Amino acid sequence: MDYQKVKLFAGIYGFGNAHETLLTNDTRFTQDTVFRFINSSNFSFGIEYQYCHYKRLSLSLPIQIGIGNIQYDYRESNKSTVIRSESYNMVPIEVGTNAYLELLPWAGVKAGIGYRITLGPAETSKLTSPYYNLGLAILVGEIYKEIMANINSKE
Repeated sequence: MDYQKVKLFAGIYGFGNAHETLLTNDTRFTQDTVFRFINSSNFSFGIEYQYCHYKRLSLSLPIQIGIGNIQYDYRESNKSTVIRSESYNMVPIEVGTNAYLELLPWAGVKAGIGYRITLGPAETSKLTSPYYNLGLAILVGEIYKEIMANINSKE
């Protein structure tokens, strides 16, 4: 295996007050109308193997596993008064493929697609689904190498 093509990574992921759902005449509540909001957060680490590189474009296979929680907030019709909160631990596992376009030696645009399996109580499995991502990638390892090369060249 060419270890130059392997990268380790870690990240903090989550979303808050997402997926607003209107629940009407739900027998779990005395109110006629209740809104449910989902909050999620997790820490993940993973490994990524670069299987193709052409000029400034790279394709890779990432695999990651994490630990975190999901929280369901049930709110009154005014959407601000919380009636009940339920929190569950989860273990997300993701596998997919990424494309990375280098803009600078240490930064670029990254996009990916894949599938996430969420292990935990039944409520957490609702997050099992395909995923996509798009964003700016900062290569901290490349910045570190550049700084160290500059320091060593001055000695």
